[in-house]
Amino acid sequence: MTEPDPPLRPPDDAGPPAEPRRTAARVRFGLLLASLAGLVVAALTGVLPDLTEMATALPTSGPLASFAVIGAVAVLLSALVPRSVLAAGAGLLFGATTGALYVMAGALVAAVLAFEIGRWLGRDYIRGRRRAAAVDSFLERRGITGVLVLRLLPIAPFGLVSYAFGATAVPRSAYLLATALGIAPSTIVFATLGAHALTPASPAFILSTVAALGLAAAGVLGARAASRATR
Repeated sequence: MTEPDPPLRPPDDAGPPAEPRRTAARVRFGLLLASLAGLVVAALTGVLPDLTEMATALPTSGPLASFAVIGAVAVLLSALVPRSVLAAGAGLLFGATTGALYVMAGALVAAVLAFEIGRWLGRDYIRGRRRAAAVDSFLERRGITGVLVLRLLPIAPFGLVSYAFGATAVPRSAYLLATALGIAPSTIVFATLGAHALTPASPAFILSTVAALGLAAAGVLGARAASRATR
């Protein structure tokens, strides 16, 4: 009579047990929340420099000048400085067209950086949670629509939304495409507003002011609609 086979042992490369993985995910998510809270405090207390201060310390000519400004915009957006403020400041400093291009380029850099940080620190914690399942399912199927709406309407800060999207199931390609399309209109509006801030009676200033107020109203209505849909 043959002896029964010994019980199978899990392979050595089966990976860490589920509980340590969950603990690590919670720790990373806590680190993400703590970092965001620190950035919010820094932005509200004026610890972060504004674009005007940074522009005086950056090279004003040569091949590195444009990259320096774009990098400064990316850093400030990643630190949760409002994109509208940066766009208006860039318009005042560099003109409407150049300022808008600088901010859009910097915003894309910041969007990628914040998305990857959010995905690294927050995705494992959010994945599979019941409250996030509906959002994950929608963004996985209709990511371009979801991202585009939040980028077009100033419902939430640009940087905060970028970190949050990283923790969701939205595909990278859909996120980047919708971000590029969604930030253009409002960036142009606020850059034009800043470029003509010293001539408040000019048609460009008046039109950009009306457009900015329209965007703000649309953002309020969008936030209310999103709140009702969430409830």
